[in-house]
Amino acid sequence: MELVTKFDGAVAVAAEVMARVSADQLNLPTPCEEWNVAEVADHIVGGVANLAARLRGEEPTEEAFGPEFLADLAAAAAATRAACAMSGAIDRRVDTPFGEQPATVLINLRIAELLVHSWDLATATGQPTDFAPELSEQCLTQWRTILGESARPEPSPIGQPLQAPPHATSADRLAAFFGRKS
Repeated sequence: MELVTKFDGAVAVAAEVMARVSADQLNLPTPCEEWNVAEVADHIVGGVANLAARLRGEEPTEEAFGPEFLADLAAAAAATRAACAMSGAIDRRVDTPFGEQPATVLINLRIAELLVHSWDLATATGQPTDFAPELSEQCLTQWRTILGESARPEPSPIGQPLQAPPHATSADRLAAFFGRKS
């Protein structure tokens, strides 16, 4: 299934970036202005765990994760893959920030969040942002089609679209589209 393959690719990006975060970087500020590095990592893991619960037809919990972010991410991703394999899970309608939608919308939103928040972590910790160019481009194209380039209504869980600098990576352009400043 292509959607699960994309999800796995986005999880791999997040895991790779998170693996390079050192303990002394956890309190650094991130481009996701309301959260520091540890809070973004916690949100990444929590979002994947939330997705698994929604795909199973359950209400997600407000569980806090860390400091074992990588192990928690791997467990949440495995739970999501298992939930995707359940009969009818992908066809289920679930709550999203855009109202009730097919589960595929929530999975695609989680893929975008994994990539954008990985960009947040990479930027905050001085890592390269040239990861997953093909996946980042596919994600950007998809969300440009869904959201367009115009201003988003407030409040919105997605920032206002910004222009990426010249020669930006695909992940940089995706992050700018979701309101991140480089």
